[in-house]
Amino acid sequence: MFNRFKIYFKEMFPIANFLGGLLLAISFLLLLHKFHGKTFHFDQVTILCALSTMFFILLIRLMDEFKDYEDDLVNYPDRPLPSGRVKLEDIRVLYYIVIAILIGLHITVPKLAIAGLVVFIFSLLMLKWFFMEKAIRASLPLALLSHHPIVYLYIGYIYVAYTMIDPGHNINSLLYGIPLAFTYTSWEISRKIRKPEHEDSYTTYSMVWGSKRAPGIAVLCHYVTAVGFAHYYYTMKFPLWWTIGYLLGHIIISIPYFQFIKSFKISPNADIKRPLRVYSEYSMLWAKAALIISYFL
Repeated sequence: MFNRFKIYFKEMFPIANFLGGLLLAISFLLLLHKFHGKTFHFDQVTILCALSTMFFILLIRLMDEFKDYEDDLVNYPDRPLPSGRVKLEDIRVLYYIVIAILIGLHITVPKLAIAGLVVFIFSLLMLKWFFMEKAIRASLPLALLSHHPIVYLYIGYIYVAYTMIDPGHNINSLLYGIPLAFTYTSWEISRKIRKPEHEDSYTTYSMVWGSKRAPGIAVLCHYVTAVGFAHYYYTMKFPLWWTIGYLLGHIIISIPYFQFIKSFKISPNADIKRPLRVYSEYSMLWAKAALIISYFL
């Protein structure tokens, strides 16, 4: 079983995914500390929040294995679970291990446990398709509308952790969680965009919205993040060169989207079936890295 766990994590939730969850929590906590003029410390609440955010994201990944198993047998037969290299029982064991870890992390912090329970209940509703499986499966935009709010619950969860550190917080700072959440919106759309000749039975946003409109919506989400944090840097009176450099980075990262919209051609090394996913991940990393670095400016 241990070897099958290794296969699963290597292919479906590698170290970059673990780091992504940690960076989501740390980057937003650093923003909140900077906004309120507080000194950041790796205290118990901070570490607990970061680890829990990471495990909540892993929990969703494991839930998706149960939800999408039948579809993956057709659309992604080479993945660990559909290919038989990992068993459903392995996923079930990992699922309960993660739940046990989350309970253990929250057992001594009742206030954060309540926020964690809200995230967990919403995650369970996602697993059950909000008891509207037929309707949601038939509509990718409805799936986005119903499932994507989990990202905002992560942001809210992290904010609750911050309020335990700083009881005198300004609620307006929570608004800066919106551009951070939009990095995940852009990623969610980008990973389901294909060139016309690569469309198949798997429903994508390019199939639903069109091969030009879908990447246009994804890049619009990308720019919501760019403008949102540019506003933060301007409000906090960061050096002009920093804000301009930050925006320039986002503009450069977005270029492949316009190349795709124009001709459906980008780097020959891109994933054939998900050619824009990597650029959405660059955007996500750029936004988080900038928040982390800016704390020290």
